[in-house]
Amino acid sequence: MNTLQRLPTSGKIRPGIKVLTAKAAGINGTAKVYEEGIRAGSSFDEIAKNLIKISGCPETPLVPRNVPFFRVSGDDFTAPESASEIMRYA
Repeated sequence: MNTLQRLPTSGKIRPGIKVLTAKAAGINGTAKVYEEGIRAGSSFDEIAKNLIKISGCPETPLVPRNVPFFRVSGDDFTAPESASEIMRYA
């Protein structure tokens, strides 16, 4: 019997980032909420939830963008400090 062993998954490293859609960027206050979320190290899901609370913001305020780097968020890991460790050596 051939069994494959797999390493346990403890988190996700996501290539690229998400940025405001053109429609969301045109709404007063969204850029500030987005920038504060990025500075705080929030996940893009959390940033989107905060953006949706702004009156007139579309349900999908962020769109993926390819960039030559990656971003990790503590929210994507079972042990949030893992994200800090990864970025320390990146």
